[in-house]
Amino acid sequence: MMFGYIRFSPCGQDAGDCELYKKYYCGICRSLRSVFGFPFGAVLSYDSAFLALLLESLSPEPVGEEKIRCPLPPFRKKTAIKGPAVHFAAAANLFFFYQKVSDNCHDRNILWHFPRKIISPAYRKALSLLPQRGDRLDKAFATLYTLEKIPHLSPDERASSFGTILGELTGSFTEKTAVRSSLQRAGLHLGRWIYYIDALDDYKTDKKKGRYNPLFHLFPDRDSSGISGLMKTALRSELFSLSQEISSLPLKKNISLIQGLVFVGLEQMTTSILNKFNTTEVHDEKPLRRSGDLSGRRTGRSPKSLSGTCQKIPSGQTHR
Repeated sequence: MMFGYIRFSPCGQDAGDCELYKKYYCGICRSLRSVFGFPFGAVLSYDSAFLALLLESLSPEPVGEEKIRCPLPPFRKKTAIKGPAVHFAAAANLFFFYQKVSDNCHDRNILWHFPRKIISPAYRKALSLLPQRGDRLDKAFATLYTLEKIPHLSPDERASSFGTILGELTGSFTEKTAVRSSLQRAGLHLGRWIYYIDALDDYKTDKKKGRYNPLFHLFPDRDSSGISGLMKTALRSELFSLSQEISSLPLKKNISLIQGLVFVGLEQMTTSILNKFNTTEVHDEKPLRRSGDLSGRRTGRSPKSLSGTCQKIPSGQTHR
């Protein structure tokens, strides 16, 4: 569930952006190890690196850097970004990792109950580090798990529930009302995209092992023939809305790197999962907008231009 889909693709990216991304990645690893304990560096995810990048980009101040010794071979010193955004993203990383473990427990995998017990103290610490939102987010996940037990509830409602959680978390980083609202909407659409991409990615495995998958509701007979087109529309609709919200943010730095992650990386991940689901169908990999354009202009691919099915799908739109 919801882990590791926001990945940096070095193909076509500036070498400086590649190095900058590595610095953020190393910074979160450093924060996880120093705040929660050395072993927790192993739970580092690409998603948290993106979160740190996005939140840090809102500040005009130069980022802090430090030299650290990498715990992995060949144990060389590396440069890591440090600061509030990195520490916030590290706490969020631990929060979502715990929820992933809990999700595995809910899938009736008893092997995950012991790891969940082991990481519970670190999880409680992560909740305390998320500004005035930790307990609310914990309860929101409990609600999401309850929704997943309702057999005939639309996947759209479950996706929105997770999107609201991610939006609430992302927006809590700043006290600036306008920016917070944009971050919340960006988190909403990103969360919905993650929920759908994860469900699509796990669909065949869940079907084989008899586990829960929200997409089974759309196709009760578990015939996968209509899912690809429906999910293609829903996923790219969410990416379009996400691109709108990202474009509305007053980004001060990391612009080309964020563009590479949002407008190229997420599109490539969407294509990859769709092709994995249905290898007989070819999907185009056209980015949501041309390279270098991260202005306030809303030039992303419109959901109305996407092919779809007669099935009811999430529109990807939010009311402002």
